[in-house]
Amino acid sequence: MAQPVYQSDYVIQKGQDLFFGAAAFAPPATFTAKRFTTCPNAANVGGVVATYTGYADISITNNTTNFASASGGEKHNLTGWQWPTNVGSTSEAQAGWGLYDGANLIVVGKYTNPITIAPGQAPYVAPGHFSLTLSNTLTTPANGGEFPSNYLIAAWLDHIFGGTAYSPPANHFLARYTVAPTAVSGSGTEAAYTAYARKSFANNLTSYAASAAQIKKFAIDVVPTAAGSGPTLIVAWAIYDALTTGNELLVVLTKNSLSLLSGETDDIPANALKWKLSDT
Repeated sequence: MAQPVYQSDYVIQKGQDLFFGAAAFAPPATFTAKRFTTCPNAANVGGVVATYTGYADISITNNTTNFASASGGEKHNLTGWQWPTNVGSTSEAQAGWGLYDGANLIVVGKYTNPITIAPGQAPYVAPGHFSLTLSNTLTTPANGGEFPSNYLIAAWLDHIFGGTAYSPPANHFLARYTVAPTAVSGSGTEAAYTAYARKSFANNLTSYAASAAQIKKFAIDVVPTAAGSGPTLIVAWAIYDALTTGNELLVVLTKNSLSLLSGETDDIPANALKWKLSDT
């Protein structure tokens, strides 16, 4: 069965700064896979690497042969991963495994219950037993909140696992909604008041603050063009990668809807929105 898998703080920060800030982050060509007797936390602290006789790290090529394309917000391995055989005379209890990009922890797979590697056995992660799912479901939508789109989740998982590199656009576009969208691009009802257009702003680390404590936020005030008619009830925003149509990246549901009158704007102040590419 699949083990619970969690992302490291490092990779969450890199992913958020890639999508929201266009900060360079190339997918690794090869992962180093380690076994643990004690798993590290998301900050890569506290891990104890296996020490049974014969143990060695293994390399896993980061390509679409070893990793399936993301589907339904989930990414898994297509091939099995086998470490060297325990050639000693002592068994070793193991808590899980991890994938590294050089010195940087990417993900950890932690067993629900430790497993024992007896003499003559070789640790193995079977196809499908690495399974990482990213969440875009709000527990209480009526309270408002932010969630990534299906498109963004798939693009992120395929970027880091499988090596299908994501190319961030130079600009992002803020859309407003009278009927809230879901995580699907093109869903919801976009505003149509006079003078309405998605607000363009640069996709860089001036517009978006660099991730801190794995949290992403606006670093500038985003001020759309004033409404030329109204009132219009605004219930949500979304960030897109194009002025029209395009791919939805992030949805923001408001806790309290805004009645936008003619001549008014529904600007988003710096630091007003915060989000995280989280695991389920």
